[in-house]
Amino acid sequence: MNFIKRLLQRIFIFIVSVSTLWIVSVKIFDRLDEEIPFFLALFITYVLSAYFILPQIIHLTRIILRRSHIPKTTYAFDGLAADPINIIILGSKNDLIKAFMAIGWHQANSLNLKSAIKMIVNFILNKPYPRAPFSSLYLFGRKQDFGFQESINNSPRKRNHVRFWAVNIDPKIKISDIKFWTKKHTVDLTKTKIWAGAAIKDLGFGLTQLTYQITHRTDKNVDKQREYILKSLEKNNLVYEKKYIDAGEIIKNKYISDGKILYIKLAKIKK
Repeated sequence: MNFIKRLLQRIFIFIVSVSTLWIVSVKIFDRLDEEIPFFLALFITYVLSAYFILPQIIHLTRIILRRSHIPKTTYAFDGLAADPINIIILGSKNDLIKAFMAIGWHQANSLNLKSAIKMIVNFILNKPYPRAPFSSLYLFGRKQDFGFQESINNSPRKRNHVRFWAVNIDPKIKISDIKFWTKKHTVDLTKTKIWAGAAIKDLGFGLTQLTYQITHRTDKNVDKQREYILKSLEKNNLVYEKKYIDAGEIIKNKYISDGKILYIKLAKIKK
């Protein structure tokens, strides 16, 4: 039965792939190539395919197939699994911001047209941009609330960074329960004490899987970034308590991880 199911899924994916290729090459590129110069037609075809057509087709395919994903994983706008959650920090909003300021990290700017253009220009020219914006990833039905980063060798192409989502804690639900991660949270940022984070290291220019959108290439071993943040906080005496939650699954696909989530209770920063 499982063999037949996998076979049908592969046939479905093959049909979708061939149909998408036909739409992109025949219906879009060939028609554009008749009206405008070749390279302009190629560029427009790429933009339409990578940022509009492929994300929607992949999102629809995922809904139809209902393929299982790693629990406690963030999602991109197109619905594909993105960076895994690997750190949880206990502390107020101010505690969180002050802690990352204390270890020399910068809070990311909001992503808008102005900051996006500046990020692209600085990325190409390899000029520093300590507060470069992050693309939006989604958890609990909404994009991240905060992002922090530390550039590597003062470059905008390589950086340590982490996204955080504020969460509400239902006393009836444990963090290790899948319901906690699938439930949509509406939060008051002035009252929340729990922050779920996806920490990862950017290594330079790259393309996303399947849609081939321009993005940062990331370090597959996400556990290193988790431990790097822990050591940085410990070095500055900012960790009051720490433990590992065996709530995840071992990740062996895009990322390499033991699936554990680092839980940190922040120490109060001395004035």
